[in-house]
Amino acid sequence: MSAKKVDALEGKMEQIKSGMEEKFSTFEERFSVMENRMESRFGGLEEMMMKLVVIQSKTSMAIPILTLTKI
Repeated sequence: MSAKKVDALEGKMEQIKSGMEEKFSTFEERFSVMENRMESRFGGLEEMMMKLVVIQSKTSMAIPILTLTKI
């Protein structure tokens, strides 16, 4: 009788394990899709910010030169 209970518990544990693996796999897939979307959206934003920093550094260097020429 106890052997049957052990077998039943082992079967149930295997079902739970299988279900958890499936859910975890689905979660990983969804997370990967979300990560790719975020990278594509923020990748362009990062590039624009770098361009703005370059432009700002060029203009900040140009401002003192312009003020010196006005004097």
